[in-house]
Amino acid sequence: MWTRSKIRAGPNGQLRVGAARNLEGGHDLQHAPNASKTAAADAERLGYEAGRQALVADAHRSGLLDVFELASLTGLTPEHIRKMTRG
Repeated sequence: MWTRSKIRAGPNGQLRVGAARNLEGGHDLQHAPNASKTAAADAERLGYEAGRQALVADAHRSGLLDVFELASLTGLTPEHIRKMTRG
């Protein structure tokens, strides 16, 4: 992925690209803080996801809700909920 850049002709007629940076390889130091923020947000999301799965599994094991009620509340399939409660 490339950022927007200015393309202009040099004195010998060749095209030159100014201010182009390759962002995929992480060569742009300006975006390093954004990468660390993204990594922190991903770690936080994974923590929330693990907590949600534990809560769904506990609700099923304790018999508070059956598989179909949990599926309708969480958006998961009944098969996925059964797999979560096996372990």
